[in-house]
Amino acid sequence: VRQHMYTLNTLILLNRRVMGGYLRQPYPYFMTRNSAVMLRNLTNETNRFSTGVILNALTFIAHSFVVGFLTIFLIFIDPLVNGGVILIASLAFGTLYAFTRYPIRRWGRGREARFAEANRVAHQALFGIKEVKALGVEQLYMNQYMNQLGQYGQHQTRYMIVTSMLTRSTHAIVTIGLAAGVIYALVNGLRMSTLFDSLAPYIVTAYAGIYRIYPALMTSLNSLLSTFYYWYTREPLLDALPEDADIAIPNDAGLQPLPFTDRIDFDQVTFTYPGSTHPSIEQASLEIPAGERVALVGASGAGKSTAVDLLLGLLEPESGQIKIDGQPLTEPRRWRLGIGYVPQQIFLADDTLRYNIAMSSDA
Repeated sequence: VRQHMYTLNTLILLNRRVMGGYLRQPYPYFMTRNSAVMLRNLTNETNRFSTGVILNALTFIAHSFVVGFLTIFLIFIDPLVNGGVILIASLAFGTLYAFTRYPIRRWGRGREARFAEANRVAHQALFGIKEVKALGVEQLYMNQYMNQLGQYGQHQTRYMIVTSMLTRSTHAIVTIGLAAGVIYALVNGLRMSTLFDSLAPYIVTAYAGIYRIYPALMTSLNSLLSTFYYWYTREPLLDALPEDADIAIPNDAGLQPLPFTDRIDFDQVTFTYPGSTHPSIEQASLEIPAGERVALVGASGAGKSTAVDLLLGLLEPESGQIKIDGQPLTEPRRWRLGIGYVPQQIFLADDTLRYNIAMSSDA
Protein backbone atom coordinates (compact mmCIF):
# COMPACT_ATOMS: atom_id res chain seq x y z
CA VAL A 1 0.00 0.00 0.00
CA ARG A 2 2.82 2.40 0.87
CA GLN A 3 4.47 1.73 -2.49
CA HIS A 4 1.25 2.63 -4.30
CA MET A 5 0.75 5.74 -2.16
CA TYR A 6 4.32 6.85 -2.83
CA THR A 7 3.83 6.23 -6.56
CA LEU A 8 0.58 8.22 -6.56
CA ASN A 9 2.24 11.14 -4.77
CA THR A 10 5.13 10.96 -7.25
CA LEU A 11 2.65 11.04 -10.14
CA ILE A 12 0.94 14.14 -8.76
CA LEU A 13 4.28 15.86 -8.13
CA LEU A 14 5.56 14.91 -11.58
CA ASN A 15 2.41 16.21 -13.29
CA ARG A 16 2.73 19.45 -11.36
CA ARG A 17 6.37 19.87 -12.33
CA VAL A 18 5.82 19.03 -16.01
CA MET A 19 2.82 21.36 -16.31
CA GLY A 20 4.66 24.08 -14.44
CA GLY A 21 7.74 23.45 -16.56
CA TYR A 22 5.78 24.04 -19.75
CA LEU A 23 4.09 27.19 -18.42
CA ARG A 24 7.45 28.60 -17.31
CA GLN A 25 8.92 28.37 -20.80
CA PRO A 26 9.04 31.46 -23.03
CA TYR A 27 6.95 31.56 -26.18
CA PRO A 28 9.82 30.63 -28.60
CA TYR A 29 10.19 27.30 -26.74
CA PHE A 30 6.86 26.14 -28.16
CA MET A 31 7.70 27.14 -31.72
CA THR A 32 9.99 24.12 -32.13
CA ARG A 33 7.84 21.55 -30.31
CA ASN A 34 4.76 19.54 -31.18
CA SER A 35 1.76 20.29 -28.98
CA ALA A 36 0.53 16.68 -29.34
CA VAL A 37 3.81 15.42 -27.89
CA MET A 38 3.65 17.85 -24.98
CA LEU A 39 0.06 16.82 -24.22
CA ARG A 40 1.08 13.14 -24.36
CA ASN A 41 3.96 13.80 -21.97
CA LEU A 42 1.60 15.45 -19.50
CA THR A 43 -1.29 13.00 -19.67
CA ASN A 44 0.36 9.66 -20.48
CA GLU A 45 4.10 9.59 -19.94
CA THR A 46 3.95 10.91 -16.38
CA ASN A 47 1.65 8.01 -15.49
CA ARG A 48 3.78 5.45 -17.34
CA PHE A 49 6.95 6.68 -15.67
CA SER A 50 5.36 6.61 -12.21
CA THR A 51 3.89 3.13 -12.52
CA GLY A 52 6.31 1.60 -15.02
CA VAL A 53 9.55 2.88 -13.49
CA ILE A 54 8.97 4.14 -9.94
CA LEU A 55 6.51 1.45 -8.79
CA ASN A 56 8.42 -1.38 -10.48
CA ALA A 57 11.72 -0.16 -9.02
CA LEU A 58 10.20 -0.07 -5.53
CA THR A 59 8.74 -3.56 -6.05
CA PHE A 60 12.13 -4.85 -7.20
CA ILE A 61 13.89 -3.41 -4.15
CA ALA A 62 11.29 -4.74 -1.72
CA HIS A 63 11.26 -8.27 -3.14
CA SER A 64 15.05 -8.31 -3.41
CA PHE A 65 15.18 -7.96 0.37
CA VAL A 66 12.70 -10.84 0.65
CA VAL A 67 14.78 -12.97 -1.72
CA GLY A 68 17.94 -12.19 0.21
CA PHE A 69 16.37 -13.09 3.56
CA LEU A 70 14.85 -16.33 2.22
CA THR A 71 18.13 -17.28 0.57
CA ILE A 72 20.05 -16.95 3.85
CA PHE A 73 17.30 -18.79 5.75
CA LEU A 74 17.08 -21.73 3.32
CA ILE A 75 20.85 -22.13 3.08
CA PHE A 76 21.03 -22.13 6.87
CA ILE A 77 18.47 -24.98 7.00
CA ASP A 78 20.18 -27.12 4.37
CA PRO A 79 23.30 -25.59 2.80
CA LEU A 80 23.93 -28.42 0.32
CA VAL A 81 20.51 -28.96 -1.23
CA ASN A 82 18.91 -25.53 -0.90
CA GLY A 83 22.19 -23.83 -1.80
CA GLY A 84 22.44 -25.93 -4.96
CA VAL A 85 18.85 -25.27 -5.98
CA ILE A 86 19.20 -21.53 -5.35
CA LEU A 87 22.43 -21.53 -7.36
CA ILE A 88 20.68 -23.23 -10.29
CA ALA A 89 17.74 -20.79 -10.03
CA SER A 90 20.10 -17.82 -9.85
CA LEU A 91 21.99 -18.99 -12.92
CA ALA A 92 18.69 -19.43 -14.73
CA PHE A 93 17.53 -15.94 -13.79
CA GLY A 94 20.90 -14.44 -14.70
CA THR A 95 20.87 -16.12 -18.09
CA LEU A 96 17.33 -14.99 -18.87
CA TYR A 97 18.12 -11.47 -17.71
CA ALA A 98 21.25 -11.27 -19.86
CA PHE A 99 19.35 -12.39 -22.97
CA THR A 100 16.23 -10.29 -22.48
CA ARG A 101 17.24 -6.91 -21.04
CA TYR A 102 18.59 -5.42 -24.28
CA PRO A 103 15.64 -6.51 -26.48
CA ILE A 104 13.26 -5.24 -23.80
CA ARG A 105 15.01 -1.86 -23.76
CA ARG A 106 14.82 -1.72 -27.56
CA TRP A 107 11.11 -2.62 -27.52
CA GLY A 108 10.51 0.00 -24.85
CA ARG A 109 12.15 2.71 -26.98
CA GLY A 110 10.19 1.53 -30.03
CA ARG A 111 6.95 1.56 -28.06
CA GLU A 112 7.57 5.16 -27.01
CA ALA A 113 8.29 6.27 -30.59
CA ARG A 114 5.24 4.54 -32.09
CA PHE A 115 2.93 5.77 -29.33
CA ALA A 116 4.18 9.31 -29.88
CA GLU A 117 3.52 9.07 -33.62
CA ALA A 118 0.01 7.69 -33.07
CA ASN A 119 -0.75 10.62 -30.77
CA ARG A 120 0.66 13.08 -33.30
CA VAL A 121 -1.52 11.70 -36.11
CA ALA A 122 -4.63 11.71 -33.91
CA HIS A 123 -3.95 15.28 -32.78
CA GLN A 124 -3.53 16.50 -36.36
CA ALA A 125 -6.67 14.74 -37.57
CA LEU A 126 -8.89 16.01 -34.75
CA PHE A 127 -7.39 19.49 -34.50
CA GLY A 128 -7.80 20.02 -38.25
CA ILE A 129 -11.07 18.10 -38.61
CA LYS A 130 -12.62 20.80 -40.79
CA GLU A 131 -9.83 20.58 -43.35
CA VAL A 132 -9.74 16.78 -43.07
CA LYS A 133 -13.44 16.62 -43.90
CA ALA A 134 -13.18 19.19 -46.68
CA LEU A 135 -10.32 17.32 -48.37
CA GLY A 136 -11.84 13.88 -47.78
CA VAL A 137 -8.66 12.44 -46.21
CA GLU A 138 -10.28 10.67 -43.26
CA GLN A 139 -9.09 7.26 -44.45
CA LEU A 140 -5.54 8.54 -44.94
CA TYR A 141 -5.31 9.61 -41.30
CA MET A 142 -7.02 6.41 -40.17
CA ASN A 143 -4.45 4.32 -42.06
CA GLN A 144 -1.55 6.29 -40.57
CA TYR A 145 -3.02 5.99 -37.08
CA MET A 146 -3.58 2.23 -37.34
CA ASN A 147 -0.10 1.70 -38.81
CA GLN A 148 1.49 3.34 -35.75
CA LEU A 149 -0.80 1.46 -33.37
CA GLY A 150 0.06 -1.83 -35.10
CA GLN A 151 3.78 -1.30 -34.58
CA TYR A 152 3.11 -0.17 -31.00
CA GLY A 153 1.16 -3.40 -30.44
CA GLN A 154 4.03 -5.50 -31.82
CA HIS A 155 6.50 -4.03 -29.31
CA GLN A 156 4.03 -4.43 -26.46
CA THR A 157 3.20 -8.02 -27.43
CA ARG A 158 6.87 -9.05 -27.59
CA TYR A 159 7.46 -7.60 -24.15
CA MET A 160 4.42 -9.37 -22.67
CA ILE A 161 5.38 -12.72 -24.24
CA VAL A 162 8.93 -12.56 -22.90
CA THR A 163 7.89 -11.60 -19.36
CA SER A 164 5.16 -14.27 -19.27
CA MET A 165 7.66 -16.93 -20.39
CA LEU A 166 10.07 -16.15 -17.58
CA THR A 167 8.08 -18.09 -14.99
CA ARG A 168 7.77 -21.21 -17.12
CA SER A 169 11.35 -21.03 -18.36
CA THR A 170 12.90 -20.70 -14.93
CA HIS A 171 10.71 -23.42 -13.49
CA ALA A 172 11.67 -25.69 -16.36
CA ILE A 173 15.40 -24.97 -15.92
CA VAL A 174 15.30 -25.79 -12.20
CA THR A 175 13.30 -28.97 -12.82
CA ILE A 176 15.68 -30.05 -15.60
CA GLY A 177 18.63 -29.42 -13.29
CA LEU A 178 17.18 -31.67 -10.60
CA ALA A 179 16.24 -34.32 -13.17
CA ALA A 180 19.75 -34.19 -14.61
CA GLY A 181 21.16 -34.97 -11.17
CA VAL A 182 18.89 -37.99 -10.82
CA ILE A 183 19.81 -39.26 -14.32
CA TYR A 184 23.49 -38.77 -13.59
CA ALA A 185 23.17 -40.86 -10.45
CA LEU A 186 21.33 -43.62 -12.32
CA VAL A 187 23.88 -43.71 -15.11
CA ASN A 188 26.63 -44.13 -12.55
CA GLY A 189 25.03 -47.29 -11.16
CA LEU A 190 22.92 -46.10 -8.26
CA ARG A 191 19.78 -48.27 -8.00
CA MET A 192 16.36 -46.62 -8.21
CA SER A 193 15.20 -47.71 -4.77
CA THR A 194 18.45 -46.62 -3.20
CA LEU A 195 18.37 -43.38 -5.17
CA PHE A 196 14.83 -42.63 -4.08
CA ASP A 197 15.54 -43.43 -0.44
CA SER A 198 18.66 -41.28 -0.54
CA LEU A 199 17.35 -38.27 -2.49
CA ALA A 200 13.67 -38.09 -1.51
CA PRO A 201 14.22 -35.92 1.58
CA TYR A 202 16.54 -33.63 -0.37
CA ILE A 203 14.20 -33.33 -3.33
CA VAL A 204 11.34 -32.42 -1.01
CA THR A 205 13.53 -29.89 0.76
CA ALA A 206 14.76 -28.47 -2.54
CA TYR A 207 11.29 -28.00 -3.97
CA ALA A 208 10.06 -26.54 -0.72
CA GLY A 209 12.95 -24.11 -0.81
CA ILE A 210 12.52 -23.07 -4.42
CA TYR A 211 8.77 -22.59 -4.05
CA ARG A 212 9.30 -20.39 -1.02
CA ILE A 213 11.77 -18.13 -2.80
CA TYR A 214 10.39 -18.52 -6.32
CA PRO A 215 7.49 -16.00 -6.21
CA ALA A 216 9.64 -13.23 -4.74
CA LEU A 217 12.44 -13.95 -7.21
CA MET A 218 10.06 -13.92 -10.18
CA THR A 219 8.44 -10.69 -9.03
CA SER A 220 11.88 -9.10 -8.67
CA LEU A 221 12.95 -10.08 -12.17
CA ASN A 222 9.67 -9.01 -13.78
CA SER A 223 9.82 -5.68 -11.97
CA LEU A 224 13.42 -5.12 -13.07
CA LEU A 225 12.63 -5.89 -16.72
CA SER A 226 9.52 -3.68 -16.59
CA THR A 227 11.67 -0.85 -15.24
CA PHE A 228 13.96 -1.20 -18.25
CA TYR A 229 10.98 -1.38 -20.61
CA TYR A 230 9.48 1.90 -19.38
CA TRP A 231 12.79 3.62 -18.71
CA TYR A 232 12.64 5.68 -21.91
CA THR A 233 9.52 7.48 -20.72
CA ARG A 234 11.89 9.67 -18.69
CA GLU A 235 13.43 11.31 -21.80
CA PRO A 236 10.44 13.43 -22.88
CA LEU A 237 9.75 14.33 -19.26
CA LEU A 238 13.29 15.60 -18.74
CA ASP A 239 12.83 17.86 -21.74
CA ALA A 240 9.73 19.37 -20.12
CA LEU A 241 11.36 20.04 -16.75
CA PRO A 242 13.22 23.37 -16.53
CA GLU A 243 16.92 23.28 -15.69
CA ASP A 244 16.28 25.79 -12.91
CA ALA A 245 13.47 24.36 -10.76
CA ASP A 246 13.18 27.68 -8.90
CA ILE A 247 11.89 29.59 -11.94
CA ALA A 248 8.43 30.82 -10.99
CA ILE A 249 5.37 30.69 -13.23
CA PRO A 250 4.70 34.25 -14.44
CA ASN A 251 1.98 35.96 -12.43
CA ASP A 252 0.42 39.31 -13.28
CA ALA A 253 -1.08 39.82 -9.82
CA GLY A 254 -0.28 43.33 -8.60
CA LEU A 255 1.19 44.47 -11.93
CA GLN A 256 0.02 47.71 -13.48
CA PRO A 257 -0.19 48.26 -17.26
CA LEU A 258 2.80 50.01 -18.78
CA PRO A 259 1.93 53.66 -19.48
CA PHE A 260 1.58 54.59 -23.17
CA THR A 261 0.91 58.15 -24.31
CA ASP A 262 3.08 58.99 -27.31
CA ARG A 263 4.26 56.37 -29.82
CA ILE A 264 5.62 52.89 -30.59
CA ASP A 265 8.95 52.64 -32.44
CA PHE A 266 10.55 49.73 -34.27
CA ASP A 267 14.22 50.75 -34.55
CA GLN A 268 16.16 48.60 -37.05
CA VAL A 269 14.50 45.42 -35.77
CA THR A 270 15.68 42.04 -37.08
CA PHE A 271 14.28 38.65 -36.11
CA THR A 272 15.04 35.12 -37.34
CA TYR A 273 12.99 32.09 -36.29
CA PRO A 274 14.85 29.16 -34.69
CA GLY A 275 16.11 26.77 -37.36
CA SER A 276 15.67 29.31 -40.17
CA THR A 277 18.52 30.76 -42.19
CA HIS A 278 16.65 33.85 -43.43
CA PRO A 279 15.30 36.62 -41.20
CA SER A 280 11.54 36.99 -41.09
CA ILE A 281 12.03 40.69 -40.41
CA GLU A 282 15.28 42.47 -41.26
CA GLN A 283 16.22 45.96 -40.09
CA ALA A 284 12.61 47.08 -39.97
CA SER A 285 11.86 50.59 -38.74
CA LEU A 286 8.35 51.77 -37.98
CA GLU A 287 6.65 54.51 -35.99
CA ILE A 288 3.06 54.15 -34.72
CA PRO A 289 1.69 57.29 -33.01
CA ALA A 290 -0.73 56.80 -30.12
CA GLY A 291 -4.36 56.84 -31.23
CA GLU A 292 -3.59 55.97 -34.86
CA ARG A 293 -5.19 53.11 -36.79
CA VAL A 294 -2.48 51.15 -38.62
CA ALA A 295 -2.77 48.15 -40.95
CA LEU A 296 0.20 45.93 -41.82
CA VAL A 297 -0.22 44.82 -45.44
CA GLY A 298 1.95 42.33 -47.29
CA ALA A 299 2.19 38.95 -48.98
CA SER A 300 2.09 35.71 -47.02
CA GLY A 301 5.39 35.28 -45.20
CA ALA A 302 6.25 38.96 -45.34
CA GLY A 303 6.51 39.12 -41.54
CA LYS A 304 3.18 40.68 -40.51
CA SER A 305 2.43 38.12 -37.78
CA THR A 306 6.05 38.23 -36.64
CA ALA A 307 5.84 42.01 -36.29
CA VAL A 308 2.71 41.64 -34.11
CA ASP A 309 4.41 38.99 -31.92
CA LEU A 310 7.40 41.31 -31.51
CA LEU A 311 5.08 44.18 -30.66
CA LEU A 312 3.40 42.02 -28.01
CA GLY A 313 6.76 41.16 -26.48
CA LEU A 314 6.28 37.43 -27.13
CA LEU A 315 9.43 37.47 -29.27
CA GLU A 316 12.63 39.41 -28.65
CA PRO A 317 14.44 41.11 -31.53
CA GLU A 318 17.65 39.53 -32.69
CA SER A 319 18.97 43.06 -33.16
CA GLY A 320 17.47 46.52 -32.94
CA GLN A 321 14.96 47.75 -30.38
CA ILE A 322 11.25 48.15 -29.80
CA LYS A 323 10.51 51.34 -27.88
CA ILE A 324 7.41 52.53 -26.04
CA ASP A 325 7.28 56.31 -25.63
CA GLY A 326 10.98 56.40 -26.49
CA GLN A 327 11.99 53.78 -23.89
CA PRO A 328 13.11 50.20 -24.74
CA LEU A 329 10.45 47.57 -24.08
CA THR A 330 11.87 45.73 -21.07
CA GLU A 331 8.64 44.78 -19.27
CA PRO A 332 6.57 42.87 -21.84
CA ARG A 333 4.09 41.49 -19.30
CA ARG A 334 3.17 44.98 -18.08
CA TRP A 335 2.96 46.11 -21.70
CA ARG A 336 0.57 43.30 -22.61
CA LEU A 337 -1.76 44.21 -19.73
CA GLY A 338 -2.73 47.32 -21.68
CA ILE A 339 -3.27 45.54 -25.02
CA GLY A 340 -6.45 44.03 -26.42
CA TYR A 341 -5.32 41.15 -28.65
CA VAL A 342 -7.45 39.26 -31.19
CA PRO A 343 -5.18 36.60 -32.76
CA GLN A 344 -5.24 35.42 -36.34
CA GLN A 345 -6.22 31.94 -35.15
CA ILE A 346 -8.73 32.40 -32.37
CA PHE A 347 -8.53 30.42 -29.16
CA LEU A 348 -11.74 29.43 -27.37
CA ALA A 349 -11.55 27.77 -23.99
CA ASP A 350 -13.96 24.90 -23.34
CA ASP A 351 -15.87 27.05 -20.87
CA THR A 352 -18.55 29.72 -20.66
CA LEU A 353 -18.76 32.83 -22.86
CA ARG A 354 -18.06 34.96 -19.77
CA TYR A 355 -14.85 33.06 -19.05
CA ASN A 356 -13.63 33.44 -22.65
CA ILE A 357 -14.25 37.19 -22.63
CA ALA A 358 -12.73 37.83 -19.19
CA MET A 359 -9.97 35.20 -19.35
CA SER A 360 -7.18 37.61 -18.46
CA SER A 361 -9.19 39.29 -15.72
CA ASP A 362 -9.43 38.23 -12.09
CA ALA A 363 -13.15 38.99 -12.35
